[in-house]
Amino acid sequence: MFPRAVAALLATLLTVSLATPVLAHVKVYAEPGWTQAPACSFTEFLVMVPNERPDPTVKIELEIPSSVTVSAAQPVPGWTADFTTDKGRISRITWSGGQLHPREFQTFAFLAATPQRPQLLSWNAHQTYQSGEVVNWTGAPNSDTPHSQITITRPLQPHDCLPQKSR
Repeated sequence: MFPRAVAALLATLLTVSLATPVLAHVKVYAEPGWTQAPACSFTEFLVMVPNERPDPTVKIELEIPSSVTVSAAQPVPGWTADFTTDKGRISRITWSGGQLHPREFQTFAFLAATPQRPQLLSWNAHQTYQSGEVVNWTGAPNSDTPHSQITITRPLQPHDCLPQKSR
């Protein structure tokens, strides 16, 4: 009887694990630290976008934290990067024109200057599917739709930072 109970339990666990979708979401990483980057540095940021839905992803919008200064985006074949500015600062990058099919992922890269002080950056993203559905990756870290976060650490060298303007 014991082996049957174990087999039934394992079968139930396998069924539940296969029925539960894998939570994939838009993540922002920083080179070379992945989840952290030094203050006062020029960094390559990577936006990793998986498609966990049955229809293609056709647009990704990334809100840029106010303390980050974007300078350029790397071209991705089939996709166009458009920049939204606010008072001369890039505040959003929108990649569109391509299609990211189910079970595929795409990495979008951009260069930016990190903030002058250590802090936690939250990256809100909006993923649009061909059906018109939009998933807003703007929630808290433990939510169903979490935004991505990167920790900005102390500068590598104290002289890397420019003096702060006095207010």
